[in-house]
Amino acid sequence: MTLFDDFERTDASPASHLEDHFTFLNRVATPYWQRVRALLEAWIHRLPDGDRADVVARMRSRDRRQFLGAFWETYLFVSFERLGFGLTTHPEVPGSDRRPDFRIETDQGPAYVEATVASSANDELARDRRRGQIYDTINQLTSRDFWLSLDLLSEGDDAPSIRPRLAAIQKWLDSLDADDASHLLAAGRFDDLPTCLIDDRGWSIRITALPRGAESRDQEVGRPIGFYPTEGGFFDSRGPILAALRKKAGRYGKLDAPYVIAAMQDTMVSGEDDVFHALFGSLRITVPLDNPEAARTALGADGFWRGPTGAQNTGVAAVLFAQNLYGWNINTRTPDLWHNPWAHTPLGDLLPWRTHSIGTDGVVETREPLLEPHQLFELPEEWPGPEGPFDLS
Repeated sequence: MTLFDDFERTDASPASHLEDHFTFLNRVATPYWQRVRALLEAWIHRLPDGDRADVVARMRSRDRRQFLGAFWETYLFVSFERLGFGLTTHPEVPGSDRRPDFRIETDQGPAYVEATVASSANDELARDRRRGQIYDTINQLTSRDFWLSLDLLSEGDDAPSIRPRLAAIQKWLDSLDADDASHLLAAGRFDDLPTCLIDDRGWSIRITALPRGAESRDQEVGRPIGFYPTEGGFFDSRGPILAALRKKAGRYGKLDAPYVIAAMQDTMVSGEDDVFHALFGSLRITVPLDNPEAARTALGADGFWRGPTGAQNTGVAAVLFAQNLYGWNINTRTPDLWHNPWAHTPLGDLLPWRTHSIGTDGVVETREPLLEPHQLFELPEEWPGPEGPFDLS
């Protein structure tokens, strides 16, 4: 059983906005990505025979959550194996008919590990897909003289119909004079740059033509969009993490060894503070109306490990958290381990990743990784390079 198809690859273009992880990896042609395929193929064949078919099926899925979940489980399996741990997949546990992903055996004792992906909600994924459809359609335009800048002035619930308008937009783009636009740009007259407005199904999309430098005109440009809309508003970085952890917290009852939830988030980047506040409580600022100078900050009682009545989810000894970890960046991105200070069965210092724990003074103490990724996986430091991802030479 193999993960990737066997055929001659010639397409070296970057992924489109709607292209799923597997489809991209399966077709992209450069040596850089071939090394990624070779590594993932080798990893798949390290899995037990009984687990391989399920993992391959999920990694070949067009649903990025299925792909990432299967990849994350494979990443953990290979990591534990390379660390020399005894390793059982889907072990039986006392008092439950459910089975966690792993039981590891170390010189400090055993532990159970359950993998999960903290992903966007379905409505957010649908919104991303609508945007991706817009970007991929507009990127079918061509121009040697202009970059395109997009602004989403309003968004509808259904994707707009842009394809029938492409010919008219292309005609508008071809009619523009790059020298005239360059004079406007040099004079700081940004509002006077040429624009095209698309209104359809509740969407209002403004396309602004930005002149390329004279020295770079008349050169082939793969995709004309040079500036995408910026994300605005409030982003809930804690919500997906908390939802994933709570779903797994009591899944196996009281276990006979430390229980670790390994969560990988594939949404917008969360910082170390976001993970801390998901685990221990959101940041609250109290400002007395009669004495603003007495404002103070405190943690809310809404964390995974700290709730309204104090410590909770004490059956989870630690959370191993990874952010946007994929098959091609394992040499530069690693998980972080967070210890639960109130765990009824604590986890010892047995995992090599960057580790955070709460000291006796209540301050977070951090231990740096014991192994670099290239050491753990026995890869060259520049892997999957040395050439660039879309360099065919």
